[in-house]
Amino acid sequence: MSMRKIQSKLLPNDWLKRVKDFDIDKSSLSDSQKTISKYIKGYIITEKENSLSDSLSVVFIKYVIFNNDFLLNYNDLPINLIENAMNELNGMSGLEFSKKLHSIFIEFMTYQKFYEFGYVINTFNRDNGSCDLVMNKNNETFNIEVKFKENDDISISRLFDIIDGFSLLNKNGFVRDLFLEINLKVENINKYKTEIIAEIRDFFQLQYDVYNGNYLQIFNSKKRNQLNRDIHTNSLYISKFIISDELEDLIHAKRMIKKLFIGKDRHITNLIKKSSEYQNFIGCLSWAIPFHNSVDFKIIELAFRELLDLDFDLHIFISHMVDGEYHFILKK
Repeated sequence: MSMRKIQSKLLPNDWLKRVKDFDIDKSSLSDSQKTISKYIKGYIITEKENSLSDSLSVVFIKYVIFNNDFLLNYNDLPINLIENAMNELNGMSGLEFSKKLHSIFIEFMTYQKFYEFGYVINTFNRDNGSCDLVMNKNNETFNIEVKFKENDDISISRLFDIIDGFSLLNKNGFVRDLFLEINLKVENINKYKTEIIAEIRDFFQLQYDVYNGNYLQIFNSKKRNQLNRDIHTNSLYISKFIISDELEDLIHAKRMIKKLFIGKDRHITNLIKKSSEYQNFIGCLSWAIPFHNSVDFKIIELAFRELLDLDFDLHIFISHMVDGEYHFILKK
């Protein structure tokens, strides 16, 4: 559902200076947290206010300014793993930076899971086209490729993250602590990300209760009746609030999996192609499902098992905003 209550905190006017002056090495953070922090701090110093569009940058800023917690689940990662992954962020900014950073943390999570499964890292080197993780177990080396899929409303949540971040500034107090809604007028956020970000900036500059742009609408939920939408747009908007049950029965679950993961440039198809290039290949698919009101993890697992007959092991990690996390393996 494309609605969120915007945060209520206010950054002091000297927040950027305090972040610049913050001595990471003297902090109580773990070595891995310090390594991650140095990359994030560098990004904040370069991007200044624009860094507030990235949720992890905001987490670090709140750690420095408000003494909030910082990445408690990532306090014991190998330093080389962090450095090799974070170096891939060079030159990125905005939504591209945030999306890539999120995929990197999915790789970190996958490393942690495989470490729990008894695997140890073999090499931290990341050559172009190589697998994301190379790990050893029982005197064998395994090449592990990680794919992450997010449903559309997770992409929308990144737009809310941008609004949430900019709301920390004194000049943007008009949105703090409000329930805001976003209605996309386009189906593909990535295709129009530059235009969408520009319209979010217009929203903050104009400070309208109801902002009606060419690519999206942003409005105080209490002002929804002020929107002027044609019948087609209105029906598309309402449909986004209809809770789907497509992942609660086998037929619809299989249809959804085919649509999302199988076909040209789809994750499972790409994993199959890459598996032919490496010995002891292991695929990992991480799927975040926030939109569905209820899911049946066993039905999803059965759907994958009936659809796929693979020549490699495929680990599937599913996360759901209500029902939690679920993991299973499709053995070759």
